[in-house]
Amino acid sequence: MRKVIYIGFLLLAASCSKSTNPTLAFYVVSDQQSANSRFIDTQDLPKLGYISRKPDLEIKSIKEVYPQNGDRGFTLAVALKTEDAKQFAALTERSIDKRLLVMLGDSPLSAPTVRSTIEGGRFGIDFHTQAEQTKTEQELKKLLDAGGG
Repeated sequence: MRKVIYIGFLLLAASCSKSTNPTLAFYVVSDQQSANSRFIDTQDLPKLGYISRKPDLEIKSIKEVYPQNGDRGFTLAVALKTEDAKQFAALTERSIDKRLLVMLGDSPLSAPTVRSTIEGGRFGIDFHTQAEQTKTEQELKKLLDAGGG
């Protein structure tokens, strides 16, 4: 009995020690519902459309993130690691003229329409306020030292 309790404790401790860093996930948005889709309807992205339950691309580690304020207001520039950048380019290539939902963990950030293939693994995310930008930057910085990529 002691062995069972001890093994259970070790499994619990191991699961609690796992990183809780969110992932940066990309979903191609569709107007069509499917068995494996869910509908996105938020205040900032009202009646966006359907996304698959599994991301089209999931990023666990990034190369860099920094504020880039310009004519659009508050923007974060994100750079992906080499392998993820290749996958991101392939995703954007097959998503031209479609919306691509960007999520950080469970939080939808943006859903721009892809106009062309995005090479080089760099993109920006626009925010309404500097507070939103700063909060998201802090969360994305957790992915700087994360494994993978």
